[in-house]
Amino acid sequence: MSLRWGIVGPGAIARVFVESLRAAQAGEVGFVCGRKLPTASAFCAELGGEPTADLQALLDDPSTRAVYIATPHPFHHAAARAALRAGKAVLCEKPLTTDPLCTRELIDCARETGQPLVEAWMYRTHPQVARLFELVHAGAIGRPVRVEAHFGFEAAFDPTHRLFAPELGGGGILDVGGYPISFALGVARAANVDGPPRLVAAAGELAPTGVDLHAEATLHLADGFEAHLAVSLGRELGRAARVIGERGTLSLADPFLPEGRRHGRVGQLLVETETGTRTEELVAPHDCFALEALEVARLVAAGEVGPSFPLVGHAETMAIAGLLDAWRRELGAR
Repeated sequence: MSLRWGIVGPGAIARVFVESLRAAQAGEVGFVCGRKLPTASAFCAELGGEPTADLQALLDDPSTRAVYIATPHPFHHAAARAALRAGKAVLCEKPLTTDPLCTRELIDCARETGQPLVEAWMYRTHPQVARLFELVHAGAIGRPVRVEAHFGFEAAFDPTHRLFAPELGGGGILDVGGYPISFALGVARAANVDGPPRLVAAAGELAPTGVDLHAEATLHLADGFEAHLAVSLGRELGRAARVIGERGTLSLADPFLPEGRRHGRVGQLLVETETGTRTEELVAPHDCFALEALEVARLVAAGEVGPSFPLVGHAETMAIAGLLDAWRRELGAR
């Protein structure tokens, strides 16, 4: 089922999404809504679609079945709520909102309206992640005891840029913190952990604007099972994740961007067990952005409101929201 998409927030990540949509023929672009019409017009001149500065015009278009939201984080909630109430499926960039109460409201709205709502953790569509979860679930490395995951890069400090401005949802935790958190929660789910995750330790450094510049956290997942996570806007941490079990280790060289690029399709999983070491190459049919668009189309066709594991479903979205909030509060980040 091919969907006609409305795009809200014609920035860099929306460009990646539309490029993927077109390359995979996973849908078509309708209205593109930006705060400034010239920005939307320039986007459409290159990538297609009809520019507008009026969100309601996009929502009133009967041919638009799904809306992709890629505005700065604090503006996700209002746009997603309006789209759901207008009868549109929503794929919203992460984090879904900056407040767990607002996240709960959107999930409730999706269930009330019967419209799909997906938080865009695109990396979870890739088969390398599904394979790692499969091996954890099968006991290939025994009982997991530790997850390690990090995502960090060095950005030039600019107090007006969305990464550093509190009013735009700045800080590494909100920007990329959900990647290692969601990876750890996915491993716990694969390992059949029942209890809720808890933040048990946090440390970090704040930028001059008060947002978090570097942050580390320890999560309690189960007795004898912890996650150690790090994110940064001020250090080149790279991207990596591994699961350490009683009888082996599973490692992804780049769990969040296969091949180290947004349109990457090839992933590599290192499996180290008592019987030896091997590398598995996992190739996706499309890049992760196209795959998440196809998942939204599937949800629409199936009449479902949220994705199923190994993707991030609504229960996990709520857990991520709570942990992001707790992490930021622990550091005193704005």
